[in-house]
Amino acid sequence: MIQNRMEACRILEIPLQASQEEWKSAFRAICKQYHPDSVGTYASGRTCDYYYQAVEAYEFLEAELAKQPKKSSRVLGGPVTYRKHKENQARIQKQMERTKQQRLEETMKAARELHQKEEERRILDEIRWIRVANIIKKAMEEDRKEKEHIKKMEEALRKRKKD
Repeated sequence: MIQNRMEACRILEIPLQASQEEWKSAFRAICKQYHPDSVGTYASGRTCDYYYQAVEAYEFLEAELAKQPKKSSRVLGGPVTYRKHKENQARIQKQMERTKQQRLEETMKAARELHQKEEERRILDEIRWIRVANIIKKAMEEDRKEKEHIKKMEEALRKRKKD
């Protein structure tokens, strides 16, 4: 007993995505080759088994196809189709709104992160400038002290020379 499409496709030696026409032609080819009437009455049991497996696979695929809903090529074919069309439009509209909202939120989040990074950079730049200003202030203070010390030394030397 065939349980799924993959097994049926394996027996008919077709890909899983095969169309109805492909598996029909594969089934016909197997029938021509392995049908009990064409292979004779003395054919091995294995040959007949393969034929019956192919029949079962074909029937499975036919049943599976019958279970699928029919696709209407007309959009406004009647009240049920029109209702489905409207429901699909509403669903698509909601999905588009959700996607739009998600993109807006992502954009806003990215903008906030960018603003925060710029603010952090600005603060770090201010801290660097404050450090540079403090280094310059210390250097100027040391330079001023050194100049005062030199003046005092020069005055002391002048006093000694006068004395």
